[in-house]
Amino acid sequence: MQISINGSRPLWFVLDSGSTRMIIDSRLLRELRLSAGGSLAVQGPGGGRSPARRVRGLLRIGLDDAISSGYTFDTFDLSAAAAILGHPIDGILGAQFFDRFVVTIDCRSSAVIARPRALQQR
Repeated sequence: MQISINGSRPLWFVLDSGSTRMIIDSRLLRELRLSAGGSLAVQGPGGGRSPARRVRGLLRIGLDDAISSGYTFDTFDLSAAAAILGHPIDGILGAQFFDRFVVTIDCRSSAVIARPRALQQR
């Protein structure tokens, strides 16, 4: 699905209901004017561990007319995941997204609809 980060151009993100993390592909940090620090390991495609870093600051997601703030993202290279899926991937939306949005997937029309869970924006 397409979202924006901090008012960016539309970016392609994968929904992953099993992910505890929110991920931005490391190649986008400069374009989005973000920085990252520290080091951690996250489970990557195929179950292996991949080195990652924490993006500094809380980020804002734009989706259609909804804007939701206060997200923590990690960053690492998503090129292996993109190769597996055969589609460019700018990031992964995990648990924080599902905590704040009700997501409906219409398989017949290949549509994904995400609506904020509450009237208040975080």
